[in-house]
Amino acid sequence: MINALVDEVIQTLTPVYPDTVSIARYTGRFGERDLDRFAGRAPALLVAAQNLRGIASNQIPAQPMRAGDKHPEPRHRLDATLRVAIAVLAKDKPKQGRDEAALDLVNTLLQTLPTHAFAASSARVNAGSMTGQNLHSPLLDARAVTLWGITFDLMLRLEYGAAPTYKKPAKVFLAKNEVTL
Repeated sequence: MINALVDEVIQTLTPVYPDTVSIARYTGRFGERDLDRFAGRAPALLVAAQNLRGIASNQIPAQPMRAGDKHPEPRHRLDATLRVAIAVLAKDKPKQGRDEAALDLVNTLLQTLPTHAFAASSARVNAGSMTGQNLHSPLLDARAVTLWGITFDLMLRLEYGAAPTYKKPAKVFLAKNEVTL
C-alpha cells in the first residue's frame, strides 16, 4: 500500500508538469553526492518516502454475525503518517534563471498536493506539514543547479487482518406458504 501511495504521488504530479520535467521515485535522502546522477535530468522532481509513524491502532468492531459468517481473525485499523520528500532540481532556462524555475516548480507543488484526494488509500495531505527549504551550496552553484527540498505528511488509514467471509446459504425460505402463480 505504501508503494502504491508513492506511485500515486508521482502519477498525480505527472500531468501537472510539462513533459520537460522529469518525475521519478527516489530512495533515501537526496544530497549533493547524488548530483552526478541527477543534475543532467533537471528540471526534475524526485519523490521518496522518508518516514512512517503510527498514530493509533484500533480493533475494528466485528459486524453482526449471520449464518455462514466466519471471522478467522480480528481486523485492525492503523492511523499513520507517511512523510514524503520531494527533491526539486532546476537549471537555467533561456529566459528564466534556475532560482526562478525552481520556485515555479515548488509553487505548483504547493497548489497541487493539498487539494488532491489519493485513491490508493484514504490518504490526504496535511497542508500544515508542508515545508520547503532552499538547499543552496557552492557545489550546486558550480553545477548551475538549484535544489529545493519539499516535505509533507500524508495522513492515512491502513486496515489489516482477514476480512470476514460470507458463505452463501443452501436454501432460502421466502414465505411460509407456497404461492402458485
